[in-house]
Amino acid sequence: MLQDADNKSFYNWTATTPSGEVYASRNETADFTTIDCASAAERNAEDSYLNKTTTDTDSVNKTFSSTSHDAFDAGVVLNINTCFSTVAYTDTGASAGTFEQVLLADGAGSTVYTTLIEDDSNSFDGGTADFELLVGENEKAGFTGVTNYYFFVELS
Repeated sequence: MLQDADNKSFYNWTATTPSGEVYASRNETADFTTIDCASAAERNAEDSYLNKTTTDTDSVNKTFSSTSHDAFDAGVVLNINTCFSTVAYTDTGASAGTFEQVLLADGAGSTVYTTLIEDDSNSFDGGTADFELLVGENEKAGFTGVTNYYFFVELS
């Protein structure tokens, strides 16, 4: 269900146990036919875009430093595995296998932040959620705008 904090529903799917992925990209036309694991060069380029060095504690390189996550399909691209990844925290801290975050890129090099849907799992705030998604924020000096992300959902 797509619902706001006031329980107003935008849309409700009939799946009782949702699974799939939630994607976010700054590119509104991310190409999901060419999606794959982000390369080391693409991960570095994302740090550069966000005005991070690879050694900054909150850099993409430091955050997405694992390659351990469940394999998944993204549209027509099957068995995506061993991508740069991390695990978001639950209310008790990081929890293996819960809210896995995966860094992808399309054939044009557009970064696609990805999370795997976990039905009714412990969230960071002590409630339950089906996903948590971590994205980068532009920290360039003088940047006062908002970083827009376009969201895509694939239910399976």
